[in-house]
Amino acid sequence: MKYDKCDLLLQKLLQMKRLTSDKIINILLLAVISSAGLYLLIPKGLFRSGKGPTIQISDSAYMSAIIAPVAPAKTNCQVCREQEDSLKRVEELKNGKFQRDIGAPFGQLVRGSFYTDTEIRRYKGYEYPDKEPDYFFALPYWDLASADRKRGTVIYSVENKQAHINVFDYTQSKWGTRKNKPVSFKYDPGKKEILIPVSRSQYKMIRVLIIIVDIFIILLPYLFVMVGGIAGFLLSVAKGAVFTRKNIRRLKGIALVSLIVPLLILVINYSYRFIFHAYFNEYIEFKTELFYDQARNFGIAIICFSLYKAFEKGFRLQQENDLTV
Repeated sequence: MKYDKCDLLLQKLLQMKRLTSDKIINILLLAVISSAGLYLLIPKGLFRSGKGPTIQISDSAYMSAIIAPVAPAKTNCQVCREQEDSLKRVEELKNGKFQRDIGAPFGQLVRGSFYTDTEIRRYKGYEYPDKEPDYFFALPYWDLASADRKRGTVIYSVENKQAHINVFDYTQSKWGTRKNKPVSFKYDPGKKEILIPVSRSQYKMIRVLIIIVDIFIILLPYLFVMVGGIAGFLLSVAKGAVFTRKNIRRLKGIALVSLIVPLLILVINYSYRFIFHAYFNEYIEFKTELFYDQARNFGIAIICFSLYKAFEKGFRLQQENDLTV
């Protein structure tokens, strides 16, 4: 009996192998047609378990709904939201719409458009694309303080292209008296950066300087010293040449670049207080996050200096060992 069943299975397998390509195509076509038919029939409720109450709409009501759609009445919340959006847009136009250009850790170039009340009414509260922008040099690590020394709030605003900061007037006897102080700088609240106004020619000159700084002070040292030095060091160690003069020079170069570049960024950014002293006041503060941003580079410098000293000592011991042998 077992052998008979095995023979039957073998015969069926042989018959399945004899299926021609035409039969397989016919079977696939039949499956596609049947599934398409089921797909068309299912939306009509053929296989649904229960029928809900049907609602009939007259042709006149259907056509009137298409021809004359009724707009939903605006609620008080929607009106308030539209008014808030309009006021916010006007405030952004007054305070400036900024466009970022090329930049570096030392600073960034920014173009900004400021609108007067007359221009906002003329353009109905929207931007004018052909408006001539103002040019600025952004100080990435200088911010406007949110409060003064007595924890009074500091509010920045622009009226008719003149920037002001609204602060408490502690000279008045009445508590809570505030005053507007005009300032020479502009402020980007989105990036939290102080913007120093420059002319168009100065803007172009600074752009060239930033490109030179990016290439020769940041990009090339990192490519040749950091990336090339680390790659050369790892390849040399992989070949078994560990304590060599080249590896010592590579570690020293990596350590120096990791130390010098962050120090330059710190010194140059802090020196802006003296370079642009005419624009600074007591409400501008230095961002401490710069120290945290450069802490990683200082950590790499310390590790590489330690490795440099260790490999230098290892190289001397290896030379002494070779001489004794």
